[in-house]
Amino acid sequence: MEDAHGVEARDELRQLLGRPDTHVRDLEIKDRYRRSLAMIAVGDTTAGRILVSKGLAGRKDYRDTRNWCHRL
Repeated sequence: MEDAHGVEARDELRQLLGRPDTHVRDLEIKDRYRRSLAMIAVGDTTAGRILVSKGLAGRKDYRDTRNWCHRL
């Protein structure tokens, strides 16, 4: 939440989660901080892509996490 657009990103994500075309898929795995990972589909895109397109998030390369990427 301390990031430049943390509050705005949170609010946008809350709005996206309320849409009828949003689907959350639990990947049934945890990250290195023991947080559950999920894929959030919004229509024909993802919540992450929407947040990046609005400048509320940045794209990161997670190639070092290949042990779970096959589940996407």
